Amino acid sequence: MFWSRGSISNLIGMLLENEEGSDVTFPVGGERFHVHKLVLAARSTAFETEFFNGMEEDDRDIVVSDMEPKVFKALLHFIYRSSLSFLPSVSESFAAKLLAVAEKYGLPRLKLMCECVLCKDISIDYVAYILALADHYQAIELKSICLQFFAENLLVDFSCLSKSTFQLIVAAIFELIIYSH
Repeated sequence: MFWSRGSISNLIGMLLENEEGSDVTFPVGGERFHVHKLVLAARSTAFETEFFNGMEEDDRDIVVSDMEPKVFKALLHFIYRSSLSFLPSVSESFAAKLLAVAEKYGLPRLKLMCECVLCKDISIDYVAYILALADHYQAIELKSICLQFFAENLLVDFSCLSKSTFQLIVAAIFELIIYSH
């Protein structure tokens, strides 16, 4: 059979642009996103649990208060289209927000994509912040790259680090040494 409207993934992606058939709405920071429970639940166990184990049948609005609309829009774009073509060009702060969202909604591929963006932007100014993110979200590869960056740049003045960040680095290096042998 020939699909004149495109592939299944393109058709699912088009659902996001079209409110028709949506069965739940997410008010996020003054914007409203009309979505399809089945699409979100199929891609995220967190949404599946929320929709089918904890949500009242008549509850069509789910308020999201811990996220900016542009981050939620990116989340939906990823869920519906399985990609984020603009991701390589986003700021590290946006990638960090998406990393948190990927962890919250159980989206390992999005998490890995965000880690890749953060790996590209490691610098003296951001390495401690990125290491803290990697530690918090159990992003092992990102954490390893941060520690490697520290090791390669030991002669640079890291006196600007807080005591807790320095302790995190020491603990992470110790952990890396123990578990690598």
